[in-house]
Amino acid sequence: MTGMRMIGSMSGLILAGICLIFGMLRNTVSVTEKIVYVRQDGEENLNIYVMDADGSAVQQVTNFEGYEFQPTWSPDGEWIAFVSIRDNQRDLFKVRVDGTGLTQLTHTVYDEHMPEWSPDGERNAVS
Repeated sequence: MTGMRMIGSMSGLILAGICLIFGMLRNTVSVTEKIVYVRQDGEENLNIYVMDADGSAVQQVTNFEGYEFQPTWSPDGEWIAFVSIRDNQRDLFKVRVDGTGLTQLTHTVYDEHMPEWSPDGERNAVS
């Protein structure tokens, strides 16, 4: 499968398998060989994390009480676009890999899903 890398733990493989089942594992490996994924923190929180392709150097990118999911890398590997549920609305956000530069990209009455980057990294599309 394109973009799949072996990650060094059984829990990582289970996570990858669950993501494949639900169609969420798209563009999860960056040009810098880091993997972006979603982890449940506590009862009701989903946050975005990155790690090296071998499962080491895990770093939390977002820290929001709620749901952040469907992360995808920018073509240059410097940004992550994702969907977040805030105020009962699904909108598109982006953040740098180190967690800085959080920017809300949409604020509509529609629920955004499955963000993708344009090849030049200048635009995002959602379904």
